[in-house]
Amino acid sequence: METIYLSYSSTSQFRTCPAQWAYKRLDRIEKIEDDREGRDIPVERDFGSWWHALRAVDAAARGTERGSLLYTPDEISLPVNTEGKVPFAEVGTRDLLWQRLLDWWTHLPIWVQGVWVERLGQDPVQRLVELDARWAEQWSAELDFEDPVAVELRWERELFVERPDDAQGEGGLRYVLVGFIDEVYRDSKRSVLVTRDYKIHRALGRISRVDEMLDSQLSLYAWGAARRLSELGAGRVQATAYDRTRMVAPKIPVLTKAGKLAKSTTDYDVATYCRWCDTAPEYPGLKKDGSGAGVYEAEQSVIDRLSTPAERANWFTRSLTPLSGHTVRAHLQAALDSARAMSAARERHQTTAGAPRNFGRACSWCDFAPLCQAQLVGGPNGQYDLESMGLRAKA
Repeated sequence: METIYLSYSSTSQFRTCPAQWAYKRLDRIEKIEDDREGRDIPVERDFGSWWHALRAVDAAARGTERGSLLYTPDEISLPVNTEGKVPFAEVGTRDLLWQRLLDWWTHLPIWVQGVWVERLGQDPVQRLVELDARWAEQWSAELDFEDPVAVELRWERELFVERPDDAQGEGGLRYVLVGFIDEVYRDSKRSVLVTRDYKIHRALGRISRVDEMLDSQLSLYAWGAARRLSELGAGRVQATAYDRTRMVAPKIPVLTKAGKLAKSTTDYDVATYCRWCDTAPEYPGLKKDGSGAGVYEAEQSVIDRLSTPAERANWFTRSLTPLSGHTVRAHLQAALDSARAMSAARERHQTTAGAPRNFGRACSWCDFAPLCQAQLVGGPNGQYDLESMGLRAKA
């Protein structure tokens, strides 16, 4: 019996468009990245990998120190080689991770480094160091009550089995859901076991209802990892959590000639403001003779405003949601429906080399739109120049 592995991302992609899913998962076609203009440098994706690795190393260290850690992965994702994986033991401490990060950064071409600095506002080494320090400061009180149990926990669980029509025949398909949980920790204050997902964003805004519905995917992950966690002796998951962090560096405050904070630049946090004030920034004044010049001094009202929960939420935010059986069932039903539809699409692809299309707005940003349009006219079995469409077949 053949086993088909499904992930949340693959089922989500299938729901967006079966043709997009087939190009990526069945035909194994991918977008060509790393163009000379820098548009396709995966800054956000790769910085997210470094951030996830740092959080895993930090959690593993805390869990080891407290005697709560039950699981660490054999490998972890990092953008340092073609495989995208490195043994966790090679980056399992902060010193090892920083060294790997610095080595990776210094070996990037100068023009690629320029793209990184432009997108982040700092180079990734400096940005990661500062972001980690601010993150630890933001959540220091809560971390005292969080005992890490597992980091980068891979899980898999059977969803359903599709047997052949002939009961005596061989074959059939076994569909298995797989996924990774960034961190599992025990909340000693609330006496609950929690699964957590770390998210890195260019900017943090107000969480909408749609965001909350998408976040509920962690409920499915809690179901998927239940047996694995039971085998580890961790117990039953009772809540899910998200930890969101803004990746882009804060701006540096700007002064007007009169020594007031410029309203055109307000995108900075309290730490950046205080550090800037310590440099004794000068202003020229409005008078030609220079008599109105001076040195700006920190304003307590600004510090108080930047220290409010609402302002801090522009840089770091967290959520904690009790696990709901109804939510788990809803996601399981959606996964089951998608898996069955994917089975039909897979069978159709084997016979026609094509998959159903969902014509809609997603076509405007789909990486495979040029190929899809060409096949719409010339059919799925034609000869097409993938490179001219910014695509290539995976090795």
